[in-house]
Amino acid sequence: MKSPANPYVGPRAFVEDERLYGRDRELADLMDLLLAERIVLLYSPSGAGKSSLLQAGLIPAMKARGFTVRKVIRVNGAPPAGTAGNRYVMSVMASLQLEGRPADLSTLMLKQYLDAAPSGELLVFDQFEEVLTTDSVNLEAKRYFFEQLGEALRAQGRWALFAMREDFLAALDPYLRYIPTRLSNTFRLQLLSYEASLEAIREPAASVGVKFLDDAVKQIADDLRQVNVPQPDGSVTVELGQFIEPVQLQVVCLRRWEDLAEGSLEIPQSAQPQVGSTALADYYAATVAQVAAASGATERSIRDWFEHSLITKIRTRGQVLQGPQETDGLNNTAVIEPLKEAHLVNSEKRLGSWWLELAHDRLIGPVHSSNETWNRKNLSPLQREAELWRDQGKPEDHLLRKELLAAAEEWARTNKLNSTEEEFLRKSREARTLRRNIKVGAAALVLVLVTLLAWGLRKGATARLYAQQWVLSEVREAEAKRDTQAAREARNRIFFDLLSKVVKFPIEEVLNSDKAPGEVQPTDPAWVTLIGETGKPPFAIARAFGENSEGRVLAIGHEGILTYRDKDGGNDFVEVAMTWLRGAKESKIVLSAKPTDTVMIFPDFNLPALQTEFSNWGYQVETATDLSDPAKLDDAGVLVIGNSWGDFTPQEIDAITNFVNHGGGLLALGLGWSWRDYGPPPYHGPNPNPPPGQPIENYPMNKLFKEFGASWTVNLAK
Repeated sequence: MKSPANPYVGPRAFVEDERLYGRDRELADLMDLLLAERIVLLYSPSGAGKSSLLQAGLIPAMKARGFTVRKVIRVNGAPPAGTAGNRYVMSVMASLQLEGRPADLSTLMLKQYLDAAPSGELLVFDQFEEVLTTDSVNLEAKRYFFEQLGEALRAQGRWALFAMREDFLAALDPYLRYIPTRLSNTFRLQLLSYEASLEAIREPAASVGVKFLDDAVKQIADDLRQVNVPQPDGSVTVELGQFIEPVQLQVVCLRRWEDLAEGSLEIPQSAQPQVGSTALADYYAATVAQVAAASGATERSIRDWFEHSLITKIRTRGQVLQGPQETDGLNNTAVIEPLKEAHLVNSEKRLGSWWLELAHDRLIGPVHSSNETWNRKNLSPLQREAELWRDQGKPEDHLLRKELLAAAEEWARTNKLNSTEEEFLRKSREARTLRRNIKVGAAALVLVLVTLLAWGLRKGATARLYAQQWVLSEVREAEAKRDTQAAREARNRIFFDLLSKVVKFPIEEVLNSDKAPGEVQPTDPAWVTLIGETGKPPFAIARAFGENSEGRVLAIGHEGILTYRDKDGGNDFVEVAMTWLRGAKESKIVLSAKPTDTVMIFPDFNLPALQTEFSNWGYQVETATDLSDPAKLDDAGVLVIGNSWGDFTPQEIDAITNFVNHGGGLLALGLGWSWRDYGPPPYHGPNPNPPPGQPIENYPMNKLFKEFGASWTVNLAK
């Protein structure tokens, strides 16, 4: 015996002449409100079944009461090419398709298009949030539409029902004044209650002579109402909620029916529960795979069509004009029609053309999630990276480099690329060529730099400064022409070479008064060692920081480097370091002057003298005792922290990290062993009895630099 036709609709909405179970009370209440108030706003969470309640419940019931119910109206239609009318008004007209109207609708006002003296006419606006999401920034067009709509609704013989998702309600506020009653009569449609869901599961099968056994009905309802509930201890428990999404229920029941043995008249409990959170994604994945296998189209091409044509960038449903034979390269007969038959895609005729869209907005999340999972499993690294590059707006810093680019080129030799992948690979190759050219230029520039500075060191401080400024001007000119990440990296290499090779001196010269340089240890491979004896811990390290490598950080193992002077009375290392740290930012330096900084505690550092020296180098110098103050850091180029022995507040750490992330430079000077032996408070010099085993992790500079991937140790860098 052949089983009856499947009575469950799946992910699409119910339509007229289909029985909607479990909503009798809501239908009666909504109809009473509409009859009494004339203009009603129906709203609900996504997936509650607004469209089903309208099409299979309210519309037939209002027709039975003698109302003239017009075709369901959507306001997201694209205006015909070459027309100058309001897109929302024209979309209403295109939905209604009233007879006896002129061919050119662009000059008509809405009240002119509608009957002049309506009597018992009902306009039903479904998915009315589309007036907000379609052409979202065209506020003037929206205002004009609501003015026209308000004029049309002043006719007392005209009723109107607006249905929309509840998360868009607040965005209607600017337009309510144009509508009679200001849409004050509202009805909230809740998700299906547990009791109603039992009816919605059992009765469709019973209507065709098949019994859904009680334990199977309860199993589905309980599976679909599971919710994760956070507990006070941080754990999560699974509990049974009060409500169920109708669209998930329909998909699960549809698939249970499809698994029914031929001729069977009972549906038993399943050994594999189908949880609602995955039912839609599973149904979509299975359908796409079946259609691809039957049609010969690639599964990726179908998934890409859903992802990029039927879903907009702001995660709303998009509409696609169906072609005569193919739609976006997919055969209408072999691919599009089976997707419509599976209720994943809806079609609607407007002004003589067929438009396609997702069958339900509740499908958007599951479709996107399924596509992401499939892409991770089936696409090559080149294909995945090309997709991400396109979705993020094709940024230069997401192009392939080094081994990834070489692997992509190898894969592309034996595989066909789509247009996005071809462009992505081409741009990656162009960027590689640019980097190689910059490297060659940087190497030549460093050679010039070495020669000039060698000459400058023989000729004295004036010549040396001239040589430095010449090289820096060359670097900045190169950056101005193309400030790409590759250019920034080339600049960093030039300065690193300068700091570590050209302006080089024994550590003892830097710290000739102390002879105890500390170690600063990188924990991130992005750091470059600038000063450090071979085989010994590093004393000075530097790195670029931030998403686009625009920020710069220099960490040094002793604050005494600030007071070092060479035989000419200068400090080449710090002067060149400050130029690198500043980058293209303002010439303002902020010196941390917290009372717990050693530059404030010990008289050797002479803070006013440091300020004077930085001023002589052309910088504007300010001090700050609160490093979370945005007024201090917003327009600064470099922040200098001279070995803080007092903790930074979380706000200060966030502000400093944000400053560097946005292109600022940070010069941090610390000394781990001195904090262990001389501190913590009261900061009066060497403690005769330092606390035993004071953990270096508590050193405030280390707490700050956890964000940057480095730490000061208690070891000496010599």
